[in-house]
Amino acid sequence: MLKQEFTFEGSKRKPYTLNGVLWAPENREADRMVHVFHGMTEHIGRYETFAEAMTKQGIAVAGFDLRGHGKNLGNPDCASLGEGGWDCALEDMKIFSNMLYEISECEALYAWIFIRFFSLARVSDAGK
Repeated sequence: MLKQEFTFEGSKRKPYTLNGVLWAPENREADRMVHVFHGMTEHIGRYETFAEAMTKQGIAVAGFDLRGHGKNLGNPDCASLGEGGWDCALEDMKIFSNMLYEISECEALYAWIFIRFFSLARVSDAGK
């Protein structure tokens, strides 16, 4: 599995540099990608084992640490999005998803959302 860590600029409402990661299959092109949105008090690193399983199936996985989570600075006692942070987090998710559309050659992009419960939803069909 190939692992690429990077940063990107989140919402302009409250500028913030966010830490992201892309896991990709090692010996072949991915034709699908899963975008992981982690839950509160989590971090994207918790999904590396999940990414290993997906990349073995030829599926790329990408995600980022929400504001105040993981490698992004925040309250060390309890992860927090900060004041107005939920709106910014939603904008951050949209920015990240749009970035994935631009760089991905995958036929489909899926979102895996972890907020108390989880669901897998097909976000788009790239029409390829």
